[in-house]
Amino acid sequence: MKSNNRGQGTLIKVISLAVGLTVGLVLIAKVQLEMNYDRCIVDKEHVYELSETFKKKGEDSKDFSNTPGGAITALCRYIPEIEVGTRWTYQFMDEKLVLEDGSRWAFSNSALADSCFFDIFATPILRGDAKAILSTKGKCLISRRLNERMGGNMVGQTFCYMAHPDKPMMIAGVFENYDENSTFSRLDIVMSLSSIGLYSFDGTSQLLGNDRYHSYVKLRADTDIKKVEQKMDKMLKEQLPWEELKVTGIEDFRFVFNPVSENRMKNETVRTTCIILAIVALVMLFTAVMNYILVVISTMVAQARLVAIRKVLGAPKSESYLTTMREAAALLLVALAVMALLLWTGQDWIRDLIGVSVATLFSTQTCLVLTLVCVIVLFCCGVLPGYIYSRIPMVYAYRLYSENKRTWKLSLLAFQFILSTMLLCILSTIYRQYDYMMNRDLGYEYKDVAYIEIPERSDSTYTLAREIEKLPCVKSSSTAYSLFLQHQSGNNVMLPGKPEMLFNFGCLYWIEPSIVETMGLKVVQGKLPTRIEHPGWTLETIVDERFAKQLKAHTGWESVIGQRIVSTEWNDKLVFTISAVVKDFTLGTLTNIEDRPAMMFNGNIYAKYILVRFHDLTPENLAKVQQLCDRLYPKAEYLVKRYSNELADSYQETKHTRDLIMIGCLASLLITLIGLIGYVRDEVQRRSRELAIRKVMGAGVGELQGLFLRSIAMIALPSIIVGVALGWYFSRMLMEQFAEKVTLSWYVFTGCALFVLLVIAAIVLLQTYRVATSNPVKYLKTE
Repeated sequence: MKSNNRGQGTLIKVISLAVGLTVGLVLIAKVQLEMNYDRCIVDKEHVYELSETFKKKGEDSKDFSNTPGGAITALCRYIPEIEVGTRWTYQFMDEKLVLEDGSRWAFSNSALADSCFFDIFATPILRGDAKAILSTKGKCLISRRLNERMGGNMVGQTFCYMAHPDKPMMIAGVFENYDENSTFSRLDIVMSLSSIGLYSFDGTSQLLGNDRYHSYVKLRADTDIKKVEQKMDKMLKEQLPWEELKVTGIEDFRFVFNPVSENRMKNETVRTTCIILAIVALVMLFTAVMNYILVVISTMVAQARLVAIRKVLGAPKSESYLTTMREAAALLLVALAVMALLLWTGQDWIRDLIGVSVATLFSTQTCLVLTLVCVIVLFCCGVLPGYIYSRIPMVYAYRLYSENKRTWKLSLLAFQFILSTMLLCILSTIYRQYDYMMNRDLGYEYKDVAYIEIPERSDSTYTLAREIEKLPCVKSSSTAYSLFLQHQSGNNVMLPGKPEMLFNFGCLYWIEPSIVETMGLKVVQGKLPTRIEHPGWTLETIVDERFAKQLKAHTGWESVIGQRIVSTEWNDKLVFTISAVVKDFTLGTLTNIEDRPAMMFNGNIYAKYILVRFHDLTPENLAKVQQLCDRLYPKAEYLVKRYSNELADSYQETKHTRDLIMIGCLASLLITLIGLIGYVRDEVQRRSRELAIRKVMGAGVGELQGLFLRSIAMIALPSIIVGVALGWYFSRMLMEQFAEKVTLSWYVFTGCALFVLLVIAAIVLLQTYRVATSNPVKYLKTE
């Protein structure tokens, strides 16, 4: 019997350690991964990312993470402390290129960069001279991944992007793939910055406007950043047209040097997520260690006499520590082996959950940190039990060991109750937040909407939209330059002939008026422009209520309908007329919400998307639109996608955080339940004769079970209250990363507390039922 109990105790120790280490170490590795983001940056402690800040008269300062194209070149001229500077910008994402032989190849991201790009963002150059390539218009480097996918040895060949079939680009070099844990993990093409004019406006020499560039500088060692900022201020004072800026309402404009070593953790979402995941990891490891010690204490009765006898025979005090350390080391190795097996079998699932492979997750630097964690776990599992055994008096060599260490057991259980309740509260909060984000009213209806991305610019977009509209299952369709959930380019509003910029707005560019029906928008004022039944556009615009409200505040107009305005992108070259005002709708997503008003132009040129509203969005109806696309444009490979799936994809980080916390919560509950079952089993065994006597004296089953329930409740109730308080605190911290969030309702936390109490009660009742209903003679016959 003792051997069986000891075997069960060993199994419980292994399970507790294996589950705790697997979840805890994976979460610590995830946090370590975030802290070591962008390891490709050379001398990270000396590298700074530039952002910009400006202040308009009567308004608060505004910050933007991007900069104009000419910022780096101007700063390098004025500041000799800059060792190297570079700027880059994305151009195409998730599109296709066409080789000379007509074959089409998908790629992830392509960017434009100057010749110093690889000096800061280092990766091995496998073919070609990177500096020379990035200094020559019409040349690029491709990743090893893309090079191998297209057959290898692609240097010297030319291709065109599907969106620009008449703009050839030569492959002149190959670079090694960037790490998965990098900004450029999906970068496949790096084009010379001088090629930007082939595809879009060339603003590489501007110090104002066209803020699309990511700018970085590497300063010389021991540089005083304050002196650098002073020289930057001097450059801006000399180079910017301050008189003209003041006329437009801008009072201040400057660049900000942000240390890249701190950038990742400055992101509110990343920082908060890392804190929560680190807490869950520590909870897991702590719970596993506590459960290990709980099992040690439970098996002490069987081991105490042997330990006391060895002391009588002259065994030193250190032997207890050595024995427990050896056992802990052996069990820890077994637990790590189980963890390795779990990671190997679930590596694809972990990649989907974490976003990187297991090999990347457990890098050399991360493994050093995890080794230190394992040493701490080993110390706790070896030294604490050793201390407990070393305190056993030698007198127990001659009589039975009667101490049950109940206080120790209840203390350990209390910690587990607190931590499990806390994790359950956090989990319930993030589940509610994710559900809120997926179902919140965005001001438009997307449940029955699908979209088709059109990478190339042609009249086929308009033609395909009209053909789709003819299908019986389709209610309406509209071409659009961008999707509502995407980040929108910004422009400023001006009045014709006046230099003052009124406010900034999110520009959705060209859409068809049928977007209102397709996306379920509501017109609150004015009349929609007439849809153009041929490729083209007019100078009519649709704005939202926020736009109208701000425009009225600046101009004093009673109504904005029919009013003429100017966008800074075209200045007075184009004057737009406001035709309609629609009810406010959400631009962006709830994790990256746009607070700017919106404006759209009436037209279908440069459309990148076709939006389709179905009467009923079923797989069969989706397939009908897909078949039409394939029949009309068999070589284009257009894909019809659900809008709701795209929205869900934008919340992947929140979903992954939710899933990681859920795994931690379930694992913590499992370990806690194992500990509780062990405790109740030991208590039942210890008090079995007392229960038998009470039963002989007339006590019922409920009364006997109530003895244990009251005993556990004395420690469970205060522990759960503390757990709820901690859960509320960390839930509030987690919600700070969301622009719009759920309310932390008291009844949700009460429900979590009741759930934990019910689980505890159920285990106690099940564990005590056998003794409470059995024949009392069975437990009294040894007396």
